[in-house]
Amino acid sequence: MKSPRNISEFILLGLSYDQNIQIFCSVLFLFSYVALLAGNLLILVSIRLSPLYHQPMYYFLSHLSSMDICYTSMVTPKLIADLQRGTKTISYGDCMLQLFAVHFFGGVEIFILTAMAFDRYAAICKPLHYVIIMNRTRSLSTCWSHITVVVLFFGPVIFIYLRPPTTFPEDKIFALFYTIIAPMFNPLIYTLRNLEMKKAMKKVWCPSLFPKEAHS
Repeated sequence: MKSPRNISEFILLGLSYDQNIQIFCSVLFLFSYVALLAGNLLILVSIRLSPLYHQPMYYFLSHLSSMDICYTSMVTPKLIADLQRGTKTISYGDCMLQLFAVHFFGGVEIFILTAMAFDRYAAICKPLHYVIIMNRTRSLSTCWSHITVVVLFFGPVIFIYLRPPTTFPEDKIFALFYTIIAPMFNPLIYTLRNLEMKKAMKKVWCPSLFPKEAHS
């Protein structure tokens, strides 16, 4: 009786077989990863060092930034290294570890996004029951930011997983949306229209602009 053959590694198809495209993608993903780390760390530190951390919306946002860093760091560094070296294999153990970590951090991120959605619902629809008193217009602006993030994250995931088990070449592009692109744009989306977040970042990183408030 023959013993079953053990799987030691998987062969990755990659994004392209063209060397020039691989180099271009590696540089593009490296830039995106650095921007992702810088943006999410900026939000994380700014919230932790400001009074915003005690508000539910920004408490969840700080944890979302940390999950974005962990979630993307499980995939992107190896992707960049493989594109630069031309490697197209991954060991069985590394694949299982990556699969577990991506689903774990992705699941935590889904719970955080759900909690943030409930927080926005309570702030807009039930303001009298909301613990923290805030301007409703400001709540609406952060609500639209949250909707944009949810669409960027869940749209590609729904397209890939909630359909018949068929594979399309476009699946690789959609996978990039929820692994690199959405986490990279999260800091930008949450700060562009959020005056409260912008003010907190200025207080933390440019305290000379707010001398009285910084010492109060």
